Amino acid sequence: MDTVLASVVAVAGTLIGSLSTYLFQRRTTEHADAVARQERLRQERLAAYSGYASAVTELKRGVITLWFR
Repeated sequence: MDTVLASVVAVAGTLIGSLSTYLFQRRTTEHADAVARQERLRQERLAAYSGYASAVTELKRGVITLWFR
């Protein structure tokens, strides 16, 4: 009877360990995905801001060129 109880406890411990490992890995993966998504959004915003600044600079250059003509 003692061996059966020990086997049940061992199997239950293994299952609990596997479940906790799965949950931790899932949480870590979700966090990594969220960080990657935020970084991608940040890069897209920087590209948009850079394009806007470039367009404003070109407009300013064109206005100044036109003014001097």
